[in-house]
Amino acid sequence: MNALRKIKVWVAAFAVAAAFFGVSASYKQRRTDPSVFLPTGDLQLSGLAPVFAASSSWDGVRGVTTFINDVTRGVDRIIVGLQNSGALSQSSILRTTSGNLKIKLNPNFSSSVTSTALGARSYNVSFEAWRNDGVKFLELYFDSATARNEALVIWQPNVVDATVNPAGSNKIECAMSGGASNGFMVCSWNGPIENPGAVTAGRFKVDPNSVSGLVSVKGAAIAIANPCAGGNADVYAMAFIARNANPFYTTARFGFNDNAIAATVCGGANPLNNAYFNINANGFASDSSRYFVQEGVTTDLDPNYPTVASVNALFGELGGAADGDGVSITTAVLSALNVVFRGAASPDF
Repeated sequence: MNALRKIKVWVAAFAVAAAFFGVSASYKQRRTDPSVFLPTGDLQLSGLAPVFAASSSWDGVRGVTTFINDVTRGVDRIIVGLQNSGALSQSSILRTTSGNLKIKLNPNFSSSVTSTALGARSYNVSFEAWRNDGVKFLELYFDSATARNEALVIWQPNVVDATVNPAGSNKIECAMSGGASNGFMVCSWNGPIENPGAVTAGRFKVDPNSVSGLVSVKGAAIAIANPCAGGNADVYAMAFIARNANPFYTTARFGFNDNAIAATVCGGANPLNNAYFNINANGFASDSSRYFVQEGVTTDLDPNYPTVASVNALFGELGGAADGDGVSITTAVLSALNVVFRGAASPDF
């Protein structure tokens, strides 16, 4: 079987990943069978405003956690599928049409691509997908199938899932650098992605650390609804640190304010900070109490959880100068975000 035929056989597996990229564009906690690799429904970050009661105020933390897992698994699934098909060993560009997709793979791409978060980076392989009508759906750039240290994925969810947000051309971009163990990932998007929309733009960064066994996440999003006084767009900000082992003890912090990244609520005290989560807590619940343990944690109550001080310090990195990886998450950055495809708009076949 030649490479072109193999890639046509493999396209069914890609379609599963394509379904993921369509439905995982926005974020709301929902129950999912843990045996299912990808989510089965739309996710909305409707838990932005901390005016809801107790655990529902933390839907953003749960939703982003789900999204992180799905992005990394989805990208891995595509790359492994390409590797297993034998397509990456080819010396020429492969083009194929299967079902509702046009797919183009360049195993010798070896060019620079710019992301909103990391600027220009060099990638060896490019993978692009369009609907049969020529509307672009996805771009994936990476260094190699074996290393997978550098990757950039950009996708437009409503191309394959009209229930997400049938209007507009809003896109999500996730840039990964340094490898899975001690690298990082930055995801940025223009909104609204979901339907109805909750945010106009967002960015968050994920930092795993294999030595400490911790994963740190920080991010912010501009909300569409603006309940805070002041007349400006309100900003949801959050940070959490999780232990990277079952039951994934997690400590989280968030805020919601007028035109500001802060741990307060509309400029006032936020009595909900901080909160504990682990997957053994209410694991079978179908509402926002799932994984929720306790909030209002101001001092360390359990040595299993990352410290309050460490999470507060992580949250403090938001809104200021770029971090050690050159990533900035500020209100100015969010307001200026413009996620676009970097390759050709239309297929050449």
